[in-house]
Amino acid sequence: MLVTLSFGKQLSEKDINNITYRYYTVNIDDDLKQRIEATRQFVDDLTNNGKIVYGINTGFGSLSETIVDNKDIEQLQINLIKSHAIGTGESIDIHIVRLMMLFRLQCFCQCHSGVSMNTVNMLIDALNKNFIPQVFTQGSVGASGDLVPLSHMTLGLMGFGNAYDKESNTYIDANIVLEKLNMKSLILKSKEGLALNNGTQFITANLYHALQKAHNAFNYAVLIGAMTFEVLHGTKLAFDENIHESKPHEGQIHVASMLRNLLSDSEIDSGNKVQDAYSLRCQPQILGPVYDELCQIKNTVLTEINSANDNPLIFDYKILSGGNFHGMYIALAADKLALIMSIVCNLSERRLERIVNPDLNKFLPKFLAKNSGLNSGCMIMQYASASITAENRQLANPACIHNIPTSCGQEDIVSMGAWCARKANQVVDNTVKVLAYELLTAYYASFYTKEKYSTSTQKFIDQISELGINELDEDRYMKPDLDKVIELIIDNA
Repeated sequence: MLVTLSFGKQLSEKDINNITYRYYTVNIDDDLKQRIEATRQFVDDLTNNGKIVYGINTGFGSLSETIVDNKDIEQLQINLIKSHAIGTGESIDIHIVRLMMLFRLQCFCQCHSGVSMNTVNMLIDALNKNFIPQVFTQGSVGASGDLVPLSHMTLGLMGFGNAYDKESNTYIDANIVLEKLNMKSLILKSKEGLALNNGTQFITANLYHALQKAHNAFNYAVLIGAMTFEVLHGTKLAFDENIHESKPHEGQIHVASMLRNLLSDSEIDSGNKVQDAYSLRCQPQILGPVYDELCQIKNTVLTEINSANDNPLIFDYKILSGGNFHGMYIALAADKLALIMSIVCNLSERRLERIVNPDLNKFLPKFLAKNSGLNSGCMIMQYASASITAENRQLANPACIHNIPTSCGQEDIVSMGAWCARKANQVVDNTVKVLAYELLTAYYASFYTKEKYSTSTQKFIDQISELGINELDEDRYMKPDLDKVIELIIDNA
């Protein structure tokens, strides 16, 4: 399958997922090639005419007033990448590296960067042949671009550093991997090093990856919430359409509609309760704003992906120096994602507590333990869930406000977007684990109800049963059960 990029075409979520996760082939059309070449010719003409332009024949950051001789301008770009590739920490997920290269390619397709077709073709080749430079998690402040991680990405394309080797399932010398894939190393021309490392692609790729997982976790939060609602014999009156149309937030209406549909054919009797605890009846009001924010974050991310976010930029044969590399849009969006997914986590832990605490429900034994005392049942499910929920509450604290100036004060307010996006990924992964604890506990609890569950809940029960997870008749080692349920949530994304 093929995805063709063209001038003015927006990369859609579908395009991105097909290229990144399904390994569709990518190319660009002839009109875009001509536009890229024309912009590059303008850069070459500037260089040949000896005009002083930031990033082409000057130093970088606070060294922007330092002029570099024409004979050294290509070495300048090489030195930039080598000196800035100083990251540390773990290697990032290979799909995030693919996202970085795709997003940088899409930035160049805006035709404001002045790179050569050779560089564009290198990114295309890397995506199509799955060449993955080793990029590290730590080192970017998310302003003046993701200089450190993007330099590692570029370093691999140049044949330095390491790249992922599929045969050995590890990182080895990048040149060896290039040879295996029949690729030639990238040779940088003037401005191209800066064009490759002066953008927001590391934080945007991390946030995009987190957002894909977050949408899946959100949908499961609603599905599992409906299952727990049935296990606890909740009253569906709280989801009545009239209630939610009277407070017409889009997300609230959406979640209430989902819950009505999921529970529509349930035969479980709520026992004529007037109302339930907030964690059951207020799910639309709690998860609704989460849904609204997810939609807004998605719009922010897609806008950033389809933007020119390096510096300097070229417009109608003039070159302008600005600050589109600054990552505050993505940093703030990432902090918001960590915050809202922590709310999902909070809600899930509270619903789990109601399943195992007989003071909070009238239908289930304490901790779901048969022969309690001898058996502890699901007592520690809530403990473990609480520990991860507490971790998320710390990670939900915003990072984008914690500024530390860089480059001798020239870059005096930075976004810290890299940490924002990295911890957003952690929060989403933690939330999936807490949802898995709730789902497994609700599954064990489902055997205490003899009435007919909704089609949705029964499907859940059947899916989990097909994984070989049995009723909890006595204490047993439940970690394998938990791992299967976590995998179920992730694999059904």
